[in-house]
Amino acid sequence: MRKRNLILTMMTAAVLSASQVNATAAIRSTPADSLIYARTMQKLMPYAGLPAGELMVRTAELFYGTPYKSGTLESVPEELTVNLHETDCILLVEACTAMTLLLKDNAGDGIPPFRDFCAMLRSLRYRDGIINGYPSRLHYTSEWLLQASSNGFLREVTQALGGIPLEQEFSFMSSHRDNYPQLRDDPEATELIRKVERRLDTTASYCFIPAGKIGEAEDGILDGDIICIVSTIPGLDITHTGIACRTPDGKLHFIHASMREGKVVLETRTLVEYVKKGGIRVVRLNNTKNTYNFRHM
Repeated sequence: MRKRNLILTMMTAAVLSASQVNATAAIRSTPADSLIYARTMQKLMPYAGLPAGELMVRTAELFYGTPYKSGTLESVPEELTVNLHETDCILLVEACTAMTLLLKDNAGDGIPPFRDFCAMLRSLRYRDGIINGYPSRLHYTSEWLLQASSNGFLREVTQALGGIPLEQEFSFMSSHRDNYPQLRDDPEATELIRKVERRLDTTASYCFIPAGKIGEAEDGILDGDIICIVSTIPGLDITHTGIACRTPDGKLHFIHASMREGKVVLETRTLVEYVKKGGIRVVRLNNTKNTYNFRHM
């Protein structure tokens, strides 16, 4: 009974923290989201000592069945959206990454507060962790990866797995501005996005594992690795993301928010079967406690 009361107390504290965050910052969330966070973290706490990849998989598994929905971040004015009751592919990866990092950084003092989860999401989702309008969001997955790597949260292992150079150009958003309501009638915002694209064109070199070579590289892919499926659309870098997970038979699958299934699932097809065009990039969470001061960004 005492243990049950302690659990309820910690979950209530996490929910109350959500109310405090919403009272002091521009955050879109609901009490249901903070409760999902508290329940999920409570289930994960006994596994906090696992390697980051294994913990990442356990986190993703707790979101099985969560409905797929795109466009949940779109709001005017731009503000941090915390939505755990529905998701798309990148938001699933982002939420699991944030929860895993918080647990690896946790000193065993109970559930990390919801405000820390919000701060972690902000540090992952926005350039330098600062919300300053629609262009401040990291819309291209490549920039999301570069910033998280710079902050010590993860590292890309594509090249180490045999990846080859990828001729990547970034132009899709600025050249398809009519697809984005926040850009359609805002030349200034479009120009800011264009500047980001130009910087991404030259700020890093990119590698990928071609679809036909995934089978040769898959032994080096670990459970919990972030799988980024490379786009074949000109000007766009990544079209889908998931979390690598081997089934008991040893075959490599992945957990993702599936548009086809309409929810978060363990993909029934193997990664080799799923990726027929383009290729993949592979990213791995660091297994040490992070020292990046995301809480005060």
